[in-house]
Amino acid sequence: MKKIFLTSYFAGTLKQFQSFIKDNAIIDKAVVYIPTAGNVEEYTGYIDEGKKALKELNFMIDELDITQPE
Repeated sequence: MKKIFLTSYFAGTLKQFQSFIKDNAIIDKAVVYIPTAGNVEEYTGYIDEGKKALKELNFMIDELDITQPE
């Protein structure tokens, strides 16, 4: 079974994410990161904060832009 953790501000929910990976015995270090919510914002620093937090936890990030057709 796959698990999903959704948040709009990853750096602000880092402790909850750490609990999520521990409680669900997540060992895969690959994540899909969808930054497209920032496309309509003036400030997008939280996107880089989130990616930095994931990298510090040694996760590999696969960035997905859902505004582009496949």
